[in-house]
Amino acid sequence: MNSLLVRRLRTGTLFRLVALGAFCAVVPVFILFGVLGSMGLATLTWNGQSVVGVRALVGGPLVGLLFALVLTAVAGTAVAFGLWIHAWFAPLRLDYEPLDTRAGSAQP
Repeated sequence: MNSLLVRRLRTGTLFRLVALGAFCAVVPVFILFGVLGSMGLATLTWNGQSVVGVRALVGGPLVGLLFALVLTAVAGTAVAFGLWIHAWFAPLRLDYEPLDTRAGSAQP
């Protein structure tokens, strides 16, 4: 494992990382809620009313996308602010694993 010392990360990079985590974690859960709601379970509510049936099947992923977007905005701002404060005191150490460059491996 290798390490990098950086003074600060760009805000766009932080938001991409937070968005990746939020969308990959939240959207599948809301897809599951939509599937369960299509079977009649009251897993989704909108304006205080349960959403069931086909509306839940379509609404689940859409609500998940909206929730992940809001979570990205709030958490990304908080992380950017926290790392901005941290940059005043010390550099940030990032641990990473380099790409495998052996012959025959897939490269982007």
